[in-house]
Amino acid sequence: MKLYFKFIKNQILITVLASVLYALVLFSLIFIINSNSYIYYKISPYIYASEIIDFFFALIVTIPFSYYTHFMIKDRFLDYVSVRIPKNKYLNIYFLATLTLCFLMVFFVNISGIFFSNNIATIHFLESKHTLENYILGTMQMKNPIMFGFIWSFYKASIGVLICLFAQIAALNIKNLFLTLFIPFVYVVLENFLTSILGISRYSITTAFVLNRLTHTSMSVYNIVLAIIIFLLMMFIFWVGLRNYYDKQG
Repeated sequence: MKLYFKFIKNQILITVLASVLYALVLFSLIFIINSNSYIYYKISPYIYASEIIDFFFALIVTIPFSYYTHFMIKDRFLDYVSVRIPKNKYLNIYFLATLTLCFLMVFFVNISGIFFSNNIATIHFLESKHTLENYILGTMQMKNPIMFGFIWSFYKASIGVLICLFAQIAALNIKNLFLTLFIPFVYVVLENFLTSILGISRYSITTAFVLNRLTHTSMSVYNIVLAIIIFLLMMFIFWVGLRNYYDKQG
């Protein structure tokens, strides 16, 4: 546990800075959208604002954490550590601490954004309006946004952890800093583009973390779970491919 909290301490400053920047952008977008759009539900400003910033979600959960990992590997710190503690154990504790910080960042920024949206939303009452009823937990989104916010923020933070893990695998195996920082983002963007071209956006990992992104018929629990499984499979293939490549390189 001592080593775990040491890793937390080492990365807490960059996590706080990233969280503040993430929150400022999200809150600003919520404020702007609430001031310039027709709002029917208290959660709506958050939904529209997060959809904009979620284009960069893979970068948000990658850059603050991969940078530290990259230089830990580049400086050959693991070679010295392995004398005192098994390398795999050290890395497991390090990844656990890193993913914990990523989870907390995404969770608290998003739940804060939903609270902010709920408090400032200027509701337009119309007899005929777009309903969220058919989306997953749609009734809760409309009638109890705070309760939904806790569930959604926990879920979205979990997706953020998966993308962050992808980034950690890249940082552990790739020596180029640019590739280390941007591979997960490029993957998410390309996957989103290809699935859109093929007409299967419902199976994209982007659909899994962008709230109410597609029509409610496309955003079923089955489709989202399958999108996550596909992402995990691709991450596993990426990891195995990197290991085989470096094994052949000697």
